Amino acid sequence: MGMGLNLPFYNPDRIEFVWGLDPSVIRWQDSLNPLWMKVSGGCHLNRSISGLIQNSGFHINHMDSRYMSPIRLISYNYLGSASPV
Repeated sequence: MGMGLNLPFYNPDRIEFVWGLDPSVIRWQDSLNPLWMKVSGGCHLNRSISGLIQNSGFHINHMDSRYMSPIRLISYNYLGSASPV
């Protein structure tokens, strides 16, 4: 990516499920992840999107995170943008 370009993260057509905020939700996500990956085509329930972005050489410019529905197991999402470090 060139200077001044941003990496938007959040695509409503392809959502990556991520760790929730609540310890009980995180425990469920971690324990169900192997089965979830088999039935969902490789999707993960327990990714740290902010960590993956930062560890890939990007600085997060703006990030909003929230549960997108009452089904907390699969509804915590990050929305934002990042730029190359």
